[in-house]
Amino acid sequence: SESARRLIQPHLDPGDGPNLLLQSSGTIGPPKIVRRCREALDAVARNVARSVGLCSEDRVLGLIPACHAYGIENVTLAPVFAGASVHLCRSLEPHALLQQLDARGITVFPGVPSMFEMLAWAAGNGRTLRSPRCPSGRDCDTSPRQRR
Repeated sequence: SESARRLIQPHLDPGDGPNLLLQSSGTIGPPKIVRRCREALDAVARNVARSVGLCSEDRVLGLIPACHAYGIENVTLAPVFAGASVHLCRSLEPHALLQQLDARGITVFPGVPSMFEMLAWAAGNGRTLRSPRCPSGRDCDTSPRQRR
């Protein structure tokens, strides 16, 4: 039937509305749903990929949830745009993360400062880790340092 065919092969016109609805945490205002059109998704993927220098040889460790703008942009959109591999890690357990960084040859690790502090604490004992690039522009240094 016609309705069954439309369910299997829906016609999506880019002018029909947003291509992604993303929940905002409300950092500078109340939480809300942000609508992103295809052109905006392409632009953010291109801009993040270029600013980080992502390429098809990169291996991105995906830990930031994709329900956040930072996660969807840095762990999903930009790596796919650049043709990079994304390796998902389900655990926040520091030793599991360290194992993933070492075993998977991760070159890019999107994260927040508390993640990097946790890894530095877990690495401890003078262990030197290869430092992947961080899309936030912050130092991904995982070498142990004194806590304040």
